[in-house]
Amino acid sequence: MTSRPSRLGSYFSVLLVLAVLTGCADEGAQDASHSSPAPEQPELQTVAASDGVQLTGLTVTEDKRTFVSFPRWRDIPYSVAEVTSDGRFVPYPSDAWNGWAAGAGDTTFVAVQSVVAADGALWVLDPASPKMAGVVDSGAKLVKIDLETDRVERIYRLNSDVAPQGSYMNDVRIDAEHQYAYVTDSGLGALVAIDLDTGAHRRLLDEHASTNAEDLVLEIGGEPLRFTDGSAPAIHADGIALDEEADSLYYHALTGYHLYRIPTEVLRDSSLEPSDRRAAVTDLGATPAPDGMMFGPDERLYMADLERNAVVYRRPDGAIDTLVQDPDIRWADTFSFGPGGALYFTDSRLQETEWFEEGADVREMQFPIYRVSASRQGE
Repeated sequence: MTSRPSRLGSYFSVLLVLAVLTGCADEGAQDASHSSPAPEQPELQTVAASDGVQLTGLTVTEDKRTFVSFPRWRDIPYSVAEVTSDGRFVPYPSDAWNGWAAGAGDTTFVAVQSVVAADGALWVLDPASPKMAGVVDSGAKLVKIDLETDRVERIYRLNSDVAPQGSYMNDVRIDAEHQYAYVTDSGLGALVAIDLDTGAHRRLLDEHASTNAEDLVLEIGGEPLRFTDGSAPAIHADGIALDEEADSLYYHALTGYHLYRIPTEVLRDSSLEPSDRRAAVTDLGATPAPDGMMFGPDERLYMADLERNAVVYRRPDGAIDTLVQDPDIRWADTFSFGPGGALYFTDSRLQETEWFEEGADVREMQFPIYRVSASRQGE
């Protein structure tokens, strides 16, 4: 066995935390294993594909500019790229920002996990943990790039109290209304709130039941998801979504079946005690186990269903329906909505990599970006 699975196991906190899931689903909890199919399943289209370089993050702007990110879980040619109309990947915003090497400092992307276009900028979340081996000093950060000039406008560095060793900043949502960013830590289990005006940042709900993995083993492709050493990953707070009014943040552990919500004002108020924030968390009940998660323009919450090779959506009343189910969807990772209500998502094929399959070679794999119509489904 190579050393990779053990390092990833450290990151994922393989020691499973028993989540004490309290509270009732106030919006009609659904049985995660019985989501119903939507009528007239839309066509799954391939927009582009990365050959031999695993991608995770994705964002599509209103004018259809498409950006992706590549985690440094192994050697990679770039961390962030713009996808051209003919399907090429061009390092963004420059070769220099994508030229990190061990010991080269922290003025480049170290190990990017996600990208989000919002408020006229591309926001790049860098957990700075190459090959899951630990957070590089001063490397964890949120980078703001102006989409008009394609220049880095500001760097929000996350200190070691907020991004400690073992953390892995996973996904981010931008609250333009209140000038805040909200981040999930899937390595140790927590949320992070960043004041975009002052740069002040706080770690919240650290190791709370809502941000921790549940005591279960996912089944992907009909097989238990286990590392090559037989242990099961415990992936903490991962998926994250912000409602249209930016009043509530929704989040979900990847290894888990429960969706949670918290008012954003509770995350922004630095005067509150930890107990106040814990009391403000609502358990919205059972859903499929997701990775990607995002609200659509129809006010439905779209999310992956990793165990069914599917993408589903949760209606405001809590009912869950299937948007698309296809064996080609191996691991729906990051979601983004483009013009016309089209849903884009990456397929990172995580369960097929060398961490979970002995002898797997990412260099021989293809990682697609899919597009599917999400408009008027299930009406």
